[in-house]
Amino acid sequence: MLMPSSGFHSETVLTLIDRVEQDQAATGAFICEASGSRLATVLLEEGRICWAVASGMRRRLTDLLLESSDPSLRREHLEKIYKECKGRNVPLGEELVRRGVVPAHGLRDALAEHTSEALIRIGKKTDVSFDWVAHRAPGYSPTYTFETLDIALRVAKKAFPEQVDRGLQLLAQSGLPGVAFFSEEGMDDAFPVAVTRLEELPVEARLTRRGHCFLALRKRIAGLGDAPPELAFWRSAQGPQFALSVYDDFTIAHFLTRPTDLGLLVKARMNT
Repeated sequence: MLMPSSGFHSETVLTLIDRVEQDQAATGAFICEASGSRLATVLLEEGRICWAVASGMRRRLTDLLLESSDPSLRREHLEKIYKECKGRNVPLGEELVRRGVVPAHGLRDALAEHTSEALIRIGKKTDVSFDWVAHRAPGYSPTYTFETLDIALRVAKKAFPEQVDRGLQLLAQSGLPGVAFFSEEGMDDAFPVAVTRLEELPVEARLTRRGHCFLALRKRIAGLGDAPPELAFWRSAQGPQFALSVYDDFTIAHFLTRPTDLGLLVKARMNT
C-alpha cells in the first residue's frame, strides 16, 4: 500500500473544495481558522480560486513572482509596485504582466504554486472551520484564476508524489481520457491525483466546469461502498459517459466517447 506524505489530512482540503463548488458564482473569501486562530484565506472570483495565503508559509507570493520575473526586477522595485497597486486597488500580478516584468505564464504558475502551498498548510490541520465573507474583489482576469481540480492536482504532487506516479501508470493502461483518484486508508472520500488526455474529449463532451464534474465523480466513488466492483459503467442522457475502475486504493474514472471505448477498457482490465 502506498502511503501519503506524513501529517497531511486530505479530507480537510476536500471539505474546502466542496465549499468552493457549492456556489459556482461566488466572489469573496473563505477565512480558515484552526484552534481559534486565523490559519488561511482563500480568495474566489465567480466561483474560481484566485489565490490563497496561509500562516507559516515558507515563501511569499512576491518571492515566487521574483523567480518568474525579468532578472532586472529587484525586490525594492517590486515592493514599490505592490504599494502602487494596493493604493489603486488593482491586482499586483496582472499589473506586473501589463508592465512586461513578469510573463503571463509565470504569473499563473506563481499564483497556482502559492495557492497549493497554502492548501498544504490547511491540510496539516483537522479542526479547520471555513467562514465565508462575500465581497467584490478587484476583478481578476479568468486567465489567472483556477478550477478546484487544477489546484487539487498541484496539492497532490506535494502531498501524494508516489500516488501521482501510480495514478498516471493506471491511466496509461487504458489509453482513454480520465482522472485517477486516491483514497487514504479509513477515508470515505477520494482525492484527485492525476489526469490524462482530457483535451481529447470531443467538443460536445468537454468539461466546461471540471471541478464541479469531479465533485460528482467523487460522490459516485463514495457510492460504490466498502466492497466496490472492479468495473462500473454509467450511461446518461447528458454529459460524457464514464466508467470507474478500482485498483486497491485507486479509482480511475475513464471518459468514454466512442462506441468501442468500453470494450477496450474491459480488455485492458483483463490484462492487468
